[in-house]
Order: sequence, then structure tokens, then C-alpha cells
Amino acid sequence: MIDREAGDKKKGDRFQKLRACIRLLSEIGLDRNNRIYCAIELLEDSLLIREQGDDAPCVEENKNYGSSLTFNSSPVRNTVVAFIDLDSRFLGNSPIRFSFYASATVGEERFDKSLFERAGLVSPGKSSILKKLCAKEPLSGDDVALCKASILDEYAKQYADIAGHGHLAAISAWTPEQFGQFLSKVEWIVTTDGNAELEDAAVDCVRKCPFYSHRHEGMESVIVGAICSEFERRSEHGVPMARLLGTPDIENIFLRTLGVQPQGKPLDPAHESWNEIDVTDMRSLQEKIEAVTASYPPKGLRRLKRRVGLAKDEARLWQREYVSLRRRVYDVCEDVLDANRHGRTSPLTPAEIDAILADMVTRSMEELTRLNKTYHYRIQDEITLRGAILSLFDECYLAFD
Repeated sequence: MIDREAGDKKKGDRFQKLRACIRLLSEIGLDRNNRIYCAIELLEDSLLIREQGDDAPCVEENKNYGSSLTFNSSPVRNTVVAFIDLDSRFLGNSPIRFSFYASATVGEERFDKSLFERAGLVSPGKSSILKKLCAKEPLSGDDVALCKASILDEYAKQYADIAGHGHLAAISAWTPEQFGQFLSKVEWIVTTDGNAELEDAAVDCVRKCPFYSHRHEGMESVIVGAICSEFERRSEHGVPMARLLGTPDIENIFLRTLGVQPQGKPLDPAHESWNEIDVTDMRSLQEKIEAVTASYPPKGLRRLKRRVGLAKDEARLWQREYVSLRRRVYDVCEDVLDANRHGRTSPLTPAEIDAILADMVTRSMEELTRLNKTYHYRIQDEITLRGAILSLFDECYLAFD
């Protein structure tokens, strides 16, 4: 199958994790006694599985698009091709459901005259195919013919240079009824809701979760952040099934949240001196890495940039506590950089950069442990610390050179 990793992952990362969080919490709320599992970056943007019951696994594709979408838009056609591949892959073994969830508006399709001809139709004109799909209205015979012709074009283009051309021959042989049945397997949801609205929806799902009690009041956003961070951490696991986050994991997150509630300790006042730090280096994290090594793997850079994107959401979540943490971490990282710069004249290798970042995380975690004896910190994990450190590089405060 084609690797369809999105080109701009940073924009939709939070959107993807919030949707996965909402899907998982909603399913747990429907059946506490059943074990529900969800993973991102396993099959498309998120995969939802129920351990018991007749509901088939459901794969969802997310698009934080913003502008108008139609069935003929590239994100929609690409998604349908991906769903066809998955449907063909699992055919005969187990059923699978699909969901398309996008933040956008719905427009009317304008297909080329040549597509009408390939569909066996005469008169070009406007159609409202995606609007009908979202409203669960039946498609006309002409609608289905246009959809099939459009998807066949997209499928042929994507598989043009691949031996065997995927499942092109099989879907070309589908009757209009078969193609229409496939489209009906997809739940089409296009909404104007963006990250802010999904944050609110996720918080509401936390309150409705069976693991929620009055003791969690005021901690809802913390729980959402912890779930999203856990999705992020597991998404990079080399064993696919280890990426699944399940009902027991969610229950543990709720319990852990209670364990880090305030115990009379004050908030660290380090945030008050944050603005005293001079900022002069306006380069991004990527530019700072490329300045000291020309061989850092592009895939590794993408992973670091995605973590910076999540750190910005965590900064909004933790607010002053996050600023205090970054102020403390800044001093630790400066010490690590000074030690590594001493006497160095040669460029850094990718392994050395990773080692420096790992040392920063380890020493920052040690500093956080010491701070917790005096101040109240709800942030307790290395993943969030790593994001805070990377954000210092991306926001003008730290540089390897």
C-alpha cells in the first residue's frame, strides 16, 4: 500500500489527537464494561476497536482544512482511495467501518466535461454529492457514476508507477450499486469546529466518562492533555499493537490525575522572571539543527517539529506552571550546552544532537524532582519536558551553536 503520510502534519496534529480522545472517551462512556482501544498512526489517523460486540473496527481520517470541500477535492479523493485500499485489504477476513471527519465547509462539485464523458453522462453541471453524503441522503445514479469516474482517475494516478496498480482492476469492475454501497460504509462528517471546539468537546467527554468523579473537577483539561500526550508517545512505538490506548489506560490516567492534585504547596514563582531572558536568535529548531549538522534525518526533523507543535498546546493548557517549568529548564539546558561547546571545533553528528537532547531531558527531570519537594507541579512526565525543551530551541532561547 502507498505511504500517505501527510505533508503538513504539524497543522492537524492536535486536531487528530483530540478526535481520537473524543472517540475513545465516547465509546468508553457507552459501555464501561467493554474494553475499548484506540490508536493514532496505525490505520489512517485513528483506529477504534471494541473488544466485545458486533461493531466492526472503525478507521477515521481527519482533515483540518478550513476552506470549502467537495467530493472532487483532493483531500476527499485521497481519503476515498485510502479507504478502498483498506477495505480490499481486509475483505474476507473481517468487516471494517470508515469515518471522514473534517473541519471545513461543504461546497458544490464542478467536474470537468471529460469526466462526465467517462462517466457516460452528457451535460456538465453542478452537483452536491458531498453535501448529500453528509446529510445521509441517497445519491442519484448520475452522482454515483461521477464519483466512480473521479475516484478511478485518482486511484490510477496514485498507482501509476506501482507494479500491479493496486486494486485498480477490481474497483473498475465494480457496478454502480457496488460503488454506492462502498460510499455508504463511510460516515461523512464535515463541521466548522476547529481545535478550540474539539477541546471543549473533549472536556465534556471527560466529565461524562464513568471514571470521572467530583474529585476531578477543575482537572478536565489536564486529563485531555495527558490522553493526547499518551497518544503521541505511543504513536512512535515500533510494535504496531503497542500504539493502542485502551480502557485500562484511560482509567489509570484519571487515577494519576488525582495523585498530582495540590497538597498545599505553592506554585513555582519562576514564571515571574521569564521575561528577563534575552532573545536574539530568531532561527527555528530546524534551522538551528541544520546549522551544526547537514545530515540530520528528515524523518527525525519532522518528529521533532511535531513535538514542538504539541508543546504549544501544552503551554496553553498549563499556562503559568508551564512558564515556570521552562524557566527552570532553560538554566539546565544552558549548562548542558556550555559543557558540550567547550573546546569543540567540529560539527555535531545527528547522534550527538540526540544525546544532548536526551541529557537535557534527564537532567531536567532530576531538577523537576527536586522542585517538587517545595513547589506544586502537575507536570510529571519526560514527554512534556522534552516538548518544553524543544520549544526553547524553536522560540529563540536556545541554540546548539
